[in-house]
Amino acid sequence: MGGPTVATQDVRLLSEYYVYEILALFKLPVETTRLTKITYLDANGDFVYSNNDKHEKWGFFREPPKSVAKRCNLLHKAPQGVATSSNTTSAFEAEFINIF
Repeated sequence: MGGPTVATQDVRLLSEYYVYEILALFKLPVETTRLTKITYLDANGDFVYSNNDKHEKWGFFREPPKSVAKRCNLLHKAPQGVATSSNTTSAFEAEFINIF
């Protein structure tokens, strides 16, 4: 996350993290995230950000897309008899379409 200051970078990164968290509260098929503090070191084990005292930066890890698909029961192909306009559909979409 870019920004002119460390504080701006932190706000932008945390904002993106919380968007994922809020979407997850609505039970939408989004990537699970895990917030963390990361210390960046170079190959010699020295701090990368040695020009200030803040050697830790906020970061978050996102769940791989294939894991999301498996966890959310997303399908690569629609069940037989379900017409879709794309190559992918979710079980929720297929069930919704079958109602009508």
